[in-house]
Amino acid sequence: MAAAASAQARSAARGPRPVDVKRDMLPLADLLELVFGPELDSAGRQLVRDMRALGRFGWLGGVLSRLMLPPAAAPRGYVWEESGRIIGNASLLPVTGHAKRWVLANVVVHPDFRRRGIGRELVEACLGLARSRGIGTLMLQVKVSNPEAERLYLRLGFRKLTARTTWVRLGGAASAPGLAAPEVRRRVSGEWSDQWALAQRLYPEGLVWPNPLHPGAFRPAWREALHWVWYRGGQLWGSLTALPRGAPRHWRLILLAQPEAAGQVEAALLGRALASLPAERSSMILDYPAGAALTPLQLAGFRSEKSLTWMERRLDSEQSRGSQDG
Repeated sequence: MAAAASAQARSAARGPRPVDVKRDMLPLADLLELVFGPELDSAGRQLVRDMRALGRFGWLGGVLSRLMLPPAAAPRGYVWEESGRIIGNASLLPVTGHAKRWVLANVVVHPDFRRRGIGRELVEACLGLARSRGIGTLMLQVKVSNPEAERLYLRLGFRKLTARTTWVRLGGAASAPGLAAPEVRRRVSGEWSDQWALAQRLYPEGLVWPNPLHPGAFRPAWREALHWVWYRGGQLWGSLTALPRGAPRHWRLILLAQPEAAGQVEAALLGRALASLPAERSSMILDYPAGAALTPLQLAGFRSEKSLTWMERRLDSEQSRGSQDG
């Protein structure tokens, strides 16, 4: 009798509850694939496959996931359960090396249950959890093509930081010849501070999601990084940095351009990098402001992958104001 009553209570349950990786990983994998399937990159698809495989082992799979998979496979956060079925999720993920900065991710509701306020309640639950854990900054990304979701986050206290397009160039991609310009040259070590100053002015939110801005990308100490610069009248006009991302060789590019030089320097910087890097064997990835330098990037063999708006909510400043008011 008691067991039957307990089962009936579970089947009638409705609302958010904390994620329990031991029993939620398999249905979460199914939900993420259903909603995000066509948009997942190769790493995302592999993560879903691994979550589904380990999810079949119940509590043991939950333990193994924390040892074998990235944090996204075992997030903190909430699921929305309705009649024993998981139909929504919102996750909190730490940013490695930055204890006070976390990411709100995988805010998802099953298509059959949308427009009922479920997503909003899940996000509000995550905000409460973030405050209780002393998280200082909560960041998220939302597709530029989803203004409805952006408006929801604005109503929940997030602010827009920037919109970036991720560009990818696969090894062997064809590019137009003659993009380089004589003004572009390799950087000398003492010029790194000019790059850092320009990056701080252009991208105070950071260069690589979801990490905050850091001078380490430009300091000469990183011997494998490559840098090209274009100076005009003694001022850094633009620069391009190539950071290695493993083997076989992959590169993350950081492209900077003075606002008055935008549209003038990108092609030359990309051309010099492509002439210097083993492009036929390398893949490259670059985040750049949405809508900027479309023609130079396309001529250099890059294709746009996704455009995302970066948003943040500063919980530390809210807590500070609350303490002062109290």
